[in-house]
Amino acid sequence: MTIAGGIRAARARGGERIALEAGAEQRTYGQLVDRIDRISSVARAHYRLEPGDRVALIAPNRIDYVELVAGFADAGIIVATLNPRLAGPELAAIIADCTPRLVLIDDAVAQKIASSLEGGIPLVWLDRDFAGLVEQAKPLVSVPLAEQSPFALAYTSGTTGQPKGVLLSHRSRALTFQSMAAEYRCFGVDDRFLSVTPMCHGAGFVFACAALFYGGTTVLFDGGDPEALLRRITAGDVTGVFMVPTHFARLYDLPQPMLDRHRDHNLATIISNAAALPQAAKARTVDHFGAGLLHETYGSTEGGIVTNIRPGDILRKPGSVGHPFPLMEVELRRPDGTIADPGEHGELFCRGPTLFNGYWNRRDATQEALVDGWVTVGDIGSRDDEGFITIMDRKKDMVVT
Repeated sequence: MTIAGGIRAARARGGERIALEAGAEQRTYGQLVDRIDRISSVARAHYRLEPGDRVALIAPNRIDYVELVAGFADAGIIVATLNPRLAGPELAAIIADCTPRLVLIDDAVAQKIASSLEGGIPLVWLDRDFAGLVEQAKPLVSVPLAEQSPFALAYTSGTTGQPKGVLLSHRSRALTFQSMAAEYRCFGVDDRFLSVTPMCHGAGFVFACAALFYGGTTVLFDGGDPEALLRRITAGDVTGVFMVPTHFARLYDLPQPMLDRHRDHNLATIISNAAALPQAAKARTVDHFGAGLLHETYGSTEGGIVTNIRPGDILRKPGSVGHPFPLMEVELRRPDGTIADPGEHGELFCRGPTLFNGYWNRRDATQEALVDGWVTVGDIGSRDDEGFITIMDRKKDMVVT
């Protein structure tokens, strides 16, 4: 169970099947695996990177994003996926923390970032420098990888302090994909999943990559324009979409006549994640797109996907984030460590196969978050008599002014 290994297995369902689409660009499964192998070769043969080294990837969503992460990870390299919308000094601080051997940078954002970076770390412009190396590379034999070894370093948003690097293992993501496929039922070989969120974030990457483990197609689309997003969702050729609450809010701010003209679709699943979706937005979604589609998932970069409220309960249980995912255990604990009673508030701890490996260079923070195999990120919740969980508050927050 590795990122590239899962994609190679999916290729066996047909190398000519379309794996990725981004506008007019496409990658078949055969092309995707070939490019993963070439990127891995460039990492090892050209840059002389060793297992355990880090590289930083600073780019918006692009058709080669998954293959860049998978290719370097297949050589045992840990990819720090950084948000290109951060300010230059913020990126510089994160790069100083993860100490990459090189920085892969999208040409469109390179100028802003390059002026902020110091210390002699090589900058590799993806379109100007790296593309030619990939075209010329010869694939090498894969490096043996332990499933528990990290493939990516995702930085938290810093809502409770300075951003921390979260080490994510191949195994945790592969099992995340399996739980998602079982729960959402939109990642099969005949599905086309619409990916509109940044892949530099943990959730954005898993929702973009899940279909690739099962032979489906991931359709990359910029979700910033709500009218264009509405038209894309209702074009009739996608079966699933993941959005954050901001997407829903912007959709329903569109004029009602426009919404009325775009109701038809072939969606089997709509997923909300990353923040609480207001109950009014849930009701609007059911009214506009129909019942039996909307899931709301609670999770964290550290814990992966933790709970999900399914379509049949989305209106029946206002504010709830549902039950734990398969293989995931959840406990709500009082300050003394005992289990909270139904209706009582407690700190949420989770345990399962999707947990992170720990924080990069933060032993103290890792020990605080990982307690006897259980993870907490400081969320406070309650559980009702039917086992439905509701998130109430954060144990601590940092106010940014």
